Amino acid sequence: PSQVYFVLPDGNEYPVDLCHDVVIGRQPREDDPPVTVDLESFDGHDLGVSRHHAMIKYIKNNLVLVDLDSINGTFVNGHRALPLKRYNVMDGDTITIGRLTLEVRFNKRNRR
Repeated sequence: PSQVYFVLPDGNEYPVDLCHDVVIGRQPREDDPPVTVDLESFDGHDLGVSRHHAMIKYIKNNLVLVDLDSINGTFVNGHRALPLKRYNVMDGDTITIGRLTLEVRFNKRNRR
């Protein structure tokens, strides 16, 4: 896919373009590189989300997640992702960033 959707804790879908690396974390300090998916407004700090927690890349037709050596860890479908290792992510998978869970969707859900 050229775009994925993260289903956020409030149920909203956050579209992300995969032309660039996707950094998941929370609001960076002034001199830090930006994050793509900012979880600050979902109590990210209190729920253990690092400023630069995890990255998602599109590599050779695979969506790959890498934990960026976060303090509180990243989990894919409940399994801990080791820091700096690559994990394939599929449509419908859950990613837990600290203690905050997102769902990955390759297509926007049809709302009725």
